[in-house]
Formats: sequence, C-alpha cells, structure tokens
Amino acid sequence: MKHYVIGFVFDQKMGKVVLIVKNRPAWQAGLLNGVGGHIEVGETPIAAMVREFEEEAGVVTPPSLWDYVLTLRFPYAELEVFAAKSDYVCSAVQSMTDEQVVVAELDSLPVVVENLPPLIELSRQRLTDREGVAPVAWSSTLKD
Repeated sequence: MKHYVIGFVFDQKMGKVVLIVKNRPAWQAGLLNGVGGHIEVGETPIAAMVREFEEEAGVVTPPSLWDYVLTLRFPYAELEVFAAKSDYVCSAVQSMTDEQVVVAELDSLPVVVENLPPLIELSRQRLTDREGVAPVAWSSTLKD
C-alpha cells in the first residue's frame, strides 16, 4: 500500500490557501491540489509533510506548525491530511519544481482536483476548532 501526505497552509484570516498546479499524474494535470507527496520508508507522516512542503514550496516549516486533520484510507493507499495557518508561509512560498505553487483565494477557487473542496473545508474547520487549544502530539501507526 502507498502512503501519502497532503497539506494546506492558510493565511491568518483563513481566506487564502497554498496550492500547487499539478503536472502529474496525468489525471491531475492542470488542476490545483494541496502540497504533498509520498511518505518515504521509515519516515513519519509529519516529517514527510515538512519535507514535501520544503521541496515543493521552498519554505522550511516546523512540525509544530502543522495540525493533523484526518486520514483517508483507500484499498490502494492512505492519505494523511495536515493543515497550518501562517501569513509568513503564505507570503514566502515559491515554486521549486516544474509544478507552480500558488496562493489561491478561497472565495474563488480555480479548477481543483475533484475531492479538494471538502478537504480544504475540513482543514479550515480543524484549525478553527483548535484555536485556543494547546497543541497535541500526534503520531501515526502506519505499517508497510
């Protein structure tokens, strides 16, 4: 089974989100998606999220910035979803690969991967629900 992470960084007002214009896989070409990718062997999901965000968006984020949102399980893969809120990160992102990183207005999202709007909304809600609550340590029990 394959394991992936995806993350959404919002600005402090929760009106913008960092997304990436996908070139691959083919079914995502030209569509916006969250920043993320494969979890490498021996890597924790949060470490993969930090690594993927730096590789694709050019910003080093501390693990403590990210909140765990949910895990989606499919017969062929698991997807760990994370969210963060930072004006600094939103202003500092840059495209590090051939896939363009953008900061999109949530009120007028362009064409996105089909399941993205509910994941963005769940991520926004998670961050809103967590305001004023001390961070909780999180670890995954993924097995290969």
